[in-house]
Amino acid sequence: MDQGDYSPCTFTPLPGTQPATCDDASLFDLSQCTPDDFGMVDAHGYSVFELRPRMDQVSLSGMLALPNDGGMGRMAGMPLVRQDITGHGFFLTNNRNLADGVVRQYVLAGCKTLPTEGRIVGCYGQCLNGRVTSKGTFDIERLIRVRGESESSGNVPWRSETFVAQGVPVDVYVEGPCLRRVHHGAAAARGRALRLRRAKPASPCPDEDLHPAQ
Repeated sequence: MDQGDYSPCTFTPLPGTQPATCDDASLFDLSQCTPDDFGMVDAHGYSVFELRPRMDQVSLSGMLALPNDGGMGRMAGMPLVRQDITGHGFFLTNNRNLADGVVRQYVLAGCKTLPTEGRIVGCYGQCLNGRVTSKGTFDIERLIRVRGESESSGNVPWRSETFVAQGVPVDVYVEGPCLRRVHHGAAAARGRALRLRRAKPASPCPDEDLHPAQ
């Protein structure tokens, strides 16, 4: 079912063409946009995004994290290589190095905001090794915190990042200083577990995993 576009802007290069670079704000037609209202929505923090292609392709969604300290953010877990966010514009570029050596690049340009919903909508282009393969519109919605809840203190240090194949989903629970993973199905049978430890915990993390009732 065609759900329509999120915004009226467009990434102008046609699929199959290869512009000098996809990471170019001038490739977007933003003539029907309102570029002066981006200061009305705080884009920093954690948001969920959806990329909706204008072609017969599957939408892509995930988490967008933009640090409040001005550092480079991450889109679907991958670092941004360009992050231009001001009260007059919104432009992001994300590169993914695929296993076969191909570089997949997503370029996003904001078109307008919906302040009462905490959303930014715009359009994007996708390129593989510089060749346009898809384009469409996007929606970014800021996650709303529970009253009295602050942003993450950043007290869980990043250690490493490793690609893993799609498998059995699990739930992660926070218990005091420890983060523990609940096993599900086959994962429980194999005895695989992931445990993260907060920085300088007040007490050692318990050496057991949670197994849901079968």
